[in-house]
Amino acid sequence: MLPGQHELYQGLIDRIQQTEARLNQDAPILDEKIDMNSPDWEQTAKRKMEIFGERNKPHILSCANLLAKEFPFIENKQARDYILQAIRQTTILKNYLTIYADCSTELNFSNTIILHILTDLGVDSRDWILALKDCTKEAVQNNIDVKKILSSLVFLANDADHHGMGSAKDFINDIILASE
Repeated sequence: MLPGQHELYQGLIDRIQQTEARLNQDAPILDEKIDMNSPDWEQTAKRKMEIFGERNKPHILSCANLLAKEFPFIENKQARDYILQAIRQTTILKNYLTIYADCSTELNFSNTIILHILTDLGVDSRDWILALKDCTKEAVQNNIDVKKILSSLVFLANDADHHGMGSAKDFINDIILASE
């Protein structure tokens, strides 16, 4: 915790932990074994994900909306890193925080970028990069000023290279440069 400042962010930390606890209640759905020799194994896996998503969408969206709303206003980098670390410590939430991403409007694009920043390269940088590029592509198709929004949010991104491919800040800066 941040001495003297943790009270300001305890609501966010509590929501992260509560959402993770809720997701963990349904985790057994995801952990059920699938017979990979079965001809319909892909449909079974997809259905398990759908069931998990249906049960938890309101919880995920509520947490995501709160984070997207409040994280950009945390001025202290130490405090932002504290929130990023809390999300990195989750086992399920970090994988689902951007699952309902919508990049079709300026507000939705901005919120999705904030959530990408919060997932801080995710479990796999390659998946994170592809999702970020897909979101950016959708925004461009909807005539959103991607460069302006990314430029205003890049300061929130972590500069840690978690997987040896670069940092979230590096990847966002690369997209900014490519959009010039």
